[in-house]
Order: sequence, then structure tokens, then C-alpha cells
Amino acid sequence: MRTIVNYREVAGVGCLLSNDAGRWFVTAPGRVTIRKSAGTLMVECSKEGVGAASERVASRFGTASLIGNAVASGGLGYLVGRHSGAGFDYPLTLTVLMRRSPDAPAAAETGSVNLLY
Repeated sequence: MRTIVNYREVAGVGCLLSNDAGRWFVTAPGRVTIRKSAGTLMVECSKEGVGAASERVASRFGTASLIGNAVASGGLGYLVGRHSGAGFDYPLTLTVLMRRSPDAPAAAETGSVNLLY
């Protein structure tokens, strides 16, 4: 995950990520391991004096695993994967566009966060 303000990456941004499988906190740059889910991933980021953001990231079918699972199990594997979230993926790297705070300085530091699941 990358946090951007005015076309520049920003470091030290606190982000809360959540879906129906749990909640995780990470500071950019850094890494976080999240549980897969068929549900939407909510992303809330902020840094005092810099800005804030709120985004939703939809999960997508992991087509390779779902197709193989559906063929091998006659569709039952798809239903299990949908229920458990195992057959769904979020992007490995997210870009979060933050709204700049009115009192934010012009320059920003660089940082990124990679999601692992």
C-alpha cells in the first residue's frame, strides 16, 4: 500500500484495514498480513498535519484457484471458497490517495506498505 498526497508518497501514515475477517493496523512504509475474504476491504489512513483518506477495495475471484477447485469438486469447492474467502484476493499493493490537511506543509516523505495474505 502506498499513501499519496499531492502526487508525492508520504511516510509515517497510520492505516487501519478491516474486512469481515478482522482488523489490522499498519504504518506506511511497512507490511501487514490480512485474512482473505469475499467482502470489501475498508482502508482508513491519516497522519496529523498531512491528511487523511478512506477507501474501499473490492475482493476479486482468484480465477486460477476457483476454476480448478470448481472443476475438481463439481462446484462445491467454489461455494466453500466463497464462504471462507479462500478463493478471493485483494491487490498485493494498494495506492491510497489522501486529502491534504489545510495546515499541512508542502513537502512530504516517501513510504509504502505491502499487503500479505
